[in-house]
Amino acid sequence: MRYACLVSALLAALAGSAAANSHTVGNPDFGPYLGHATSDAVSVSWRTSVAGTSEVAFGPTQALGQSKTDSALAQQHEVRLTGLQPGTRYYYTIRSLDGNGQVVASAGPFAFRTAAAPGQAFKFVFLAEVHEEVEVARFDAPIAAFGADFQIQPGDNIDEGHDLNQWQRFFTQGAWYPSLPLFNTMGNHNFDDGNVFGGADVVSIELLAAPGNERWYAFRYGHTLFLGLDSNHWLYPKSKTDQLTWLDAELTKATDGVDDPALIVAFFHVPPYSSCGELTCISREVTERPWVRQELVPRFEKHKVDLVLNGHDKIYERSEKGGVTYIEVSSGAAPRSLGWPNGFSKLARSARSALLVAVDGCKLDFEAVDDQGGSIEKGQIVGKCQNIVDGGAGAADGGADAQPDGLAADIATADAADRLDAEAGDMRVSDDAAQSDARAADGARADGGAAATTESGCGCSQAVRTAPNDVWPLLLVAVLALFGAWRRRRRCDRRRGRQA
Repeated sequence: MRYACLVSALLAALAGSAAANSHTVGNPDFGPYLGHATSDAVSVSWRTSVAGTSEVAFGPTQALGQSKTDSALAQQHEVRLTGLQPGTRYYYTIRSLDGNGQVVASAGPFAFRTAAAPGQAFKFVFLAEVHEEVEVARFDAPIAAFGADFQIQPGDNIDEGHDLNQWQRFFTQGAWYPSLPLFNTMGNHNFDDGNVFGGADVVSIELLAAPGNERWYAFRYGHTLFLGLDSNHWLYPKSKTDQLTWLDAELTKATDGVDDPALIVAFFHVPPYSSCGELTCISREVTERPWVRQELVPRFEKHKVDLVLNGHDKIYERSEKGGVTYIEVSSGAAPRSLGWPNGFSKLARSARSALLVAVDGCKLDFEAVDDQGGSIEKGQIVGKCQNIVDGGAGAADGGADAQPDGLAADIATADAADRLDAEAGDMRVSDDAAQSDARAADGARADGGAAATTESGCGCSQAVRTAPNDVWPLLLVAVLALFGAWRRRRRCDRRRGRQA
């Protein structure tokens, strides 16, 4: 048959995937690390190459004073600490004993902070595309100085999800893992078990404690609702059905007028809009992004989601559409080159990056930093301040406006008119230079798409190339797809000729 070669290759890949899914690779020790933090609980996890008990000693001082033990012998350890106080620093140590009572793991003390209660300010760091790369350690100093309470990652923590040696490298490249609870979602590499179809996502679920079904989930920090989603619709079909039903319910609940959050932040792997110029990224315009744009973006705009955090394309970019801000970072893997800007791009840069975020009531201040210690840009998003009725920090009735620690004091606040618009769900970037970037880009488009170079007060210089629309990348993808199909058919024809 004409496509026998392609069918055979697909079947071989499926068979290889099924075989690979039956095991993991490697048997290292790593951890401890934290997950599923709430205002009164946190999960402490670690792994040992030899089966042992799971013991955690903890307390509000380094004297500790409390402990929790699971005497069952295991290699993957997860201990849930409960009964904690909101927004409070705790210290902990871990230990594992084998069946003979010998110590096989011991570490600490480390410190963490429980989730903030409503009215408490908090901070988090957003990292993406770590891929267990050693370069991510360049962010140790800015993360330590910032004083974050937790971290968010949208998957692709490793290259192959089934390889425990890669997970060991992931957890040892950053000094923050024992102290910052990790909220993670699936990237395509979390599914990767050495074959294109994957199946290693179950390893991520086993290693990383998370709320809900651990694929998509919601959690509250202060007055902010966070939504962790699975955008790998081509790898996990239920993300297109069950997840959307769940998401509709969560967004409806968040906007029904009963204890509504002041800010809504979503995070997942695939960005709906990207200015990455490499072929891998361009092909995603027809394979991956359309579903995100068709299914997720309209929901975000309808329910006035404030901020969406992504990875995947290995660039830094901030885009804005329909009152929603989209920010993509890449923290470990080598950055990709830029191409045509997406139609909603405000700033794009080919650089490793991390996002430092400070939230105080209805105000979210962010700073994007690069791996050389520089600042890419700073800004502020003001959410729905009218939803804060307890008079807490940042409340609409005149709560404190103090700048969060760790962000430069030169972040300007919105003026009165901007603040009223922001309370209706609009975003105001407080960096005047960033607004100048947007105006310059708009002017370039009005002049017929001429290239414009913007100089931002955040210490970055970025060429912003404009295009009338996304037609040319789509045409390029179509041509390349046709060429690939033609080449595959010719190989098959030649093979059939030799067999004849």
